[in-house]
Amino acid sequence: MLPFPGTQRRLLAARNWLSLEPDLAWDTSRKRMWANWHVEGEMEPFTKVIHPQ
Repeated sequence: MLPFPGTQRRLLAARNWLSLEPDLAWDTSRKRMWANWHVEGEMEPFTKVIHPQ
């Protein structure tokens, strides 16, 4: 299992949910997705950018 972005944690002992959002940049050649893990008690979500291959 991979750690959450920006941490070394692999498990979260709190309620959480994931949102996937397309990159809405003006440059349509950049087809990226943003993965945001929202965790109860955390001020900011853990965020990872997913780049296509």
